[in-house]
Amino acid sequence: MKIIIYCLTHFVKLLYNGNMIVEAIDQIKSLLAIRGVTVKKLAEMITESTGKICTPSALSNKLRRGTITYNEVIRISELLGFKIRYDFEPY
Repeated sequence: MKIIIYCLTHFVKLLYNGNMIVEAIDQIKSLLAIRGVTVKKLAEMITESTGKICTPSALSNKLRRGTITYNEVIRISELLGFKIRYDFEPY
């Protein structure tokens, strides 16, 4: 389980630093594979939880372009049953 949490934490760090176009796709797809969830199913889950239509193509495009928001990352992690953990290191 530590690897999974690290992956999600690593993804958030990549998102925060803005270096996420390829990495976001890899991270989200890894989490989806672990849970056995397709992008189509995730889009359906997002639609159900928000009441706003999320299509698989729109979700894939956001991941590919690197335009996914931090709030969307949090929602995806919650829907997939993961928690985001912050590890702060002293200067």
